[in-house]
Amino acid sequence: MNENTIPNEDVMRMAEKEEPRFLNLLLKNLDYLSDAISCGVIASEKGKPGHFLISKNNFLYKLIFENFRKYKTLLTRSAIDSLVDMQEVGTEEEKAAVKGYWDKIWNRSDASMEDYAMLKDHLNDRYILWQFYDKWKVGDQIIKATSDHTSLVEEFVKGVNGINNMNPDNYTLTMSAEEGFKEAMKHIQDRRDHPEDNPNIFCGIKAIDDILHGLARGSYTVVSGFVGGGKTTLMMNMSFNMAKANKRVAYVSLEKDAKLFFRRILSCHALTDYNRIKIGGREKFGLSDFWFEKLKEAARDLTENIKPNFDCLQFVPNTKLTKILNEVDKLRSRGKPIDVLVVDYLQVIGFETSHPNRPDIDLANIHKSLMAYGKKHGIAVITALQLKNASSKDIRKKTEKATGDNASDVTVNTEDFSGSQMVVADADNALAVVLNNDKPPTKMFVSFSKARDDESKRTICLDYDGRTCRCADPSRGDGQIKAVDELLYNAEITKETLNSEDNLFEEIEKEAKGEMEVAKKDELPVENTEPSELSEPVKIEVPEKKEEADNKPNSSEIEVESINVDDLF
Repeated sequence: MNENTIPNEDVMRMAEKEEPRFLNLLLKNLDYLSDAISCGVIASEKGKPGHFLISKNNFLYKLIFENFRKYKTLLTRSAIDSLVDMQEVGTEEEKAAVKGYWDKIWNRSDASMEDYAMLKDHLNDRYILWQFYDKWKVGDQIIKATSDHTSLVEEFVKGVNGINNMNPDNYTLTMSAEEGFKEAMKHIQDRRDHPEDNPNIFCGIKAIDDILHGLARGSYTVVSGFVGGGKTTLMMNMSFNMAKANKRVAYVSLEKDAKLFFRRILSCHALTDYNRIKIGGREKFGLSDFWFEKLKEAARDLTENIKPNFDCLQFVPNTKLTKILNEVDKLRSRGKPIDVLVVDYLQVIGFETSHPNRPDIDLANIHKSLMAYGKKHGIAVITALQLKNASSKDIRKKTEKATGDNASDVTVNTEDFSGSQMVVADADNALAVVLNNDKPPTKMFVSFSKARDDESKRTICLDYDGRTCRCADPSRGDGQIKAVDELLYNAEITKETLNSEDNLFEEIEKEAKGEMEVAKKDELPVENTEPSELSEPVKIEVPEKKEEADNKPNSSEIEVESINVDDLF
């Protein structure tokens, strides 16, 4: 008799019919397997209920799950051979039985891809029933008890309320004051003793991090700006900095394709004018040997040394949020949890509701769903919103005479945001980006209209270079980008200058203030000049090398229970 039997013959017959069909789909379709795992489908362990009522199906799912956890692949016939043969326990007949059952499940012809959702729902429904029955069995003890019925019933009710997958939402909970203050003081003590272990996620731009103190997991940040006003560039720089710091970032792009996006990141890392890539060729205005080698070195640096934890998900405009988040769920199930989700941007996501003449309500519904997703899964969400209302003209005028010294004059208030005001009202952090009036722009003003953990509303000024697709921290001094370009590409840099980062940036600050003479290699204008060969190669410091990824373990490392033919059949 199966130890997981529920005293309902119809349910058990349904499990015997549907579980093999469900396993057949998990053996053949990686997306379905990823989805099942992300939805919490589990095998029973040591008497604890799992999703599979039939023992041999439960055992096969353990193998499928462990193989996926180790290798992120499907459980193939060769993989099952290796797993079973390397087990030190079990007779040859028992091992053959396991392989034979894999063959039987694989060769089924009654499993349809269209039935996956139904089979998963039925599987989860039986899992909930099994958990309830497991709790219900203690009812006899309550009935037969002669005293203490109140506490026994309270324990029973607590157990029923703790049934898993009734509503798979790890965020929702009820916390008592006693537990809440205990957890609060635990966190406070930890922050006091270990300030270096900040759980928040820093964007790598100090002026922003000093205000937001990093992004909390589950927080929701809205970046607003004009069309072509630097929203994507800022979010790209923030997300790429976080990925280089070993945070796993998923960037959802609904306007630019992924290949273009990675080309722009490469241009940013190589400090190379992106227009050279668009021009192409081998001439001095395009990809001459010097610039081509810089891009190759940047690509090598990123793939071999830094290895940023960065994924770009590409969608067409008007894709619905449910489809976007479904793809994000698949990505989550294939590796470690996502730390940051960037969605570029709100107004190009397809509406899932329809309120004629009130698109702001539909936009608010999308925003609330996206915000809830981040809180539910502990992901810091960053998204963007366009500024395009009447007050935008006044904001543009403010930038015409603005400099880094009077950045506070360029202020974007909550009422200046376009779309539903709820988007800003609900957000943890709301900031707006405006480029200055230079042609091309050299400054980006970032106005914080809302920073939940910071009382002041302020505007900061970042150096901006649209050619190299980057925003720079002004804490190094005004004009950093132009000075860096001059020093790296057109100046006489000695080995001694590059001995330390501090020395290099001291020279950069001097250059920005006009206190340093730049030695030109020839008389051509800067933009037409090929950089000369330096006496010593210029090496740009990169963050400390990330820990090497674990080597792919041998299949013998997968831990499974001893094979017992009685459990299988």
